[in-house]
Amino acid sequence: MTAEFLRIQDQISTTMSRFPGFLGKEVVRPAPGLQEEWVSVFRFASAEGLRHWIESEERRAMILELDSCADGTGRLQVIAGDDEERPPVTVVFSHRVKRGCEARFRAWREEVLHEMSVWPGFLGADVFDPRGAQEEWVLIVRFAAAGNLESWMGSERRAACIVRLEPLIEGYTAHPLGSGLGGWFAFDDAPSAEEPPRWKQILMVTLGLFPTVMLLALFVDPWLEWMPFPVHMLLANLLCVSLLTWPVMPWLNRRFGRWLALRKRGGWRRHAAGAVVVAVLLGVWLALFLAVWPWKFWFPRPA
Repeated sequence: MTAEFLRIQDQISTTMSRFPGFLGKEVVRPAPGLQEEWVSVFRFASAEGLRHWIESEERRAMILELDSCADGTGRLQVIAGDDEERPPVTVVFSHRVKRGCEARFRAWREEVLHEMSVWPGFLGADVFDPRGAQEEWVLIVRFAAAGNLESWMGSERRAACIVRLEPLIEGYTAHPLGSGLGGWFAFDDAPSAEEPPRWKQILMVTLGLFPTVMLLALFVDPWLEWMPFPVHMLLANLLCVSLLTWPVMPWLNRRFGRWLALRKRGGWRRHAAGAVVVAVLLGVWLALFLAVWPWKFWFPRPA
């Protein structure tokens, strides 16, 4: 059915070109052993233009034609938008399901997807069962805006779903796809895990970064000074980022986890109290390094 499938794809391209905001379309062929499906990528200038196409009668008719060529059901995945004020957001949930609970977990997943499908701003979801080197059950959820995701994460419906989920899993992680700092804030075994506000991320990264950089400057930099300065900086930055990624940020996440995960309704006093604690700790580090820095050249140095 390949020839018929490609004919319908050409027809879709011609029809889409008449829709406002259409920018282009690409068809990616399967790669044996790597990618088994045909992938069509559609680009629109705005989320409204894409929505107009998705809801159109023309698309519905062509989907019926494509179904006659397909072995299985196709999946629609919205992965981008150009609304800068309310950008779409994506969260990746990785579940570690207990042995023997797989069927009950699938039933739970269908239930929670049904609950999300009627939630305001829900765009879609993709599910990936364990396969090969992938041992976890992955659920990718997309909402039209951060506010929609936040309202779902704090809803009573989701809380009820989580209660039914907990006996089936050993734990899970939630990885929001958003800011560049979000990768340093992944919480294990936390049903309400989500990316902290940007200002909390900045405070926490600063709390981890400042002492790390200063300690490296005191004890490691003297052993790298013989190198050309660009090489020195490359190695120092690589070491600093590695320390933040593995020991430092996970440790801070565990110590400040409740404060980082605190939602807006937690009250401004609790948010402010955590910020004060971080500021005090930074002040202690600053005082310590101001006292120690004059003695820097007394520390052991390479011969």
